[in-house]
Amino acid sequence: MTHHALRPSGEQHIEHATDAQPSRHLQSAQLGGSIDATNTTKRRSNAYVGICAIVKNEQRNIQEWIDYHHWIGVGKFYIYDHGSSLSVAAQLQKYIAAGIVEVFTFASDWQLDAEHELFKSTRARSFLSPQAWAADSCFRWFGYRHTFLGMLDTDEFVVLRNQSLQTPMTPPSLPAFLKGFEPYAGVLLHWQMFGSSGLRTRPSGGTLASYTACMDKNATAALPDFINNPVGHMKSFTQTQHFKYGCNPHMCAVGDMFYVNEDFTKISRVVARQLHWQRAVVHHYATRSAQEYSLKLARGSGHSQYSAEAMAAGIRNRGWGYFKLIDHLAKSQCTDGVDLSSHVVAAVERGRGAPGWKQRRREEAAGTA
Repeated sequence: MTHHALRPSGEQHIEHATDAQPSRHLQSAQLGGSIDATNTTKRRSNAYVGICAIVKNEQRNIQEWIDYHHWIGVGKFYIYDHGSSLSVAAQLQKYIAAGIVEVFTFASDWQLDAEHELFKSTRARSFLSPQAWAADSCFRWFGYRHTFLGMLDTDEFVVLRNQSLQTPMTPPSLPAFLKGFEPYAGVLLHWQMFGSSGLRTRPSGGTLASYTACMDKNATAALPDFINNPVGHMKSFTQTQHFKYGCNPHMCAVGDMFYVNEDFTKISRVVARQLHWQRAVVHHYATRSAQEYSLKLARGSGHSQYSAEAMAAGIRNRGWGYFKLIDHLAKSQCTDGVDLSSHVVAAVERGRGAPGWKQRRREEAAGTA
């Protein structure tokens, strides 16, 4: 594995971990420059769909998340490591060597771009944050490689409900689902929120299999965050040729194009308030166990804490009140993840997928993780 220090704009430095030299196109590209997102020949030579994510100290959860989404058809993951205490690149060496993952490590110098014209307020956001900066960077550098790029956190899992779950070797296909959305800027999928399922400490069985307490539609509709900002309870897969100026953690500015929901209805606040989980949904394990939520509070938000209001008030996270609220509302049982988890484990055991999760399970069972 080779480490590269890239200088995408100004004096911004990023440590880039990949198994191969960056392409000449990438080396010469400036962050504010124009990467040929409409070059369909180049795009077809790469994965149809990739995912951009920002992480900090998510070592215990990231391998399951990668294995699952790789299993449903995500071909590439761009992981932006915002100051983890342990090296994410070292942990994901096998994924990097397999060409599935690229890791970028950055710290506080993302703020150098805050006054750049490309990073100022856009139709998608009113302030810059590490998460928004990472999303912008991902689209500008790598959008040309893919037809769709998604923005997900490692506590979010895309679940496809319109495709039958048959065997580990015939998984649901995210590319097949996204194919129908090519005429649009992209698709926004609703969250379904999950609580702690009564767990105080991190379970050894992984996220999908361990957390089943979920919020139904009525509980979600009563959530203050959803009432105030329903689009903030959705995550996007964006057709890269329509990316224009910048992203927030949920969607990007796409010029005159527009996003639709799973039923191909143009997104508006009114439409976003109508929960659609029939074909696809994003399981959002917003709290996980009490132990993991405590660590999440210590990390702070990757986006909202950087708003002017939050900074003035000194607010870095949602606090324990949010944990209690989600647990109170998550009274339903959702077992999709249990079945999906068993299929992904079986697929990895049989060689279909990345090699990390099986080893991780063995380490946890032996108490060495």
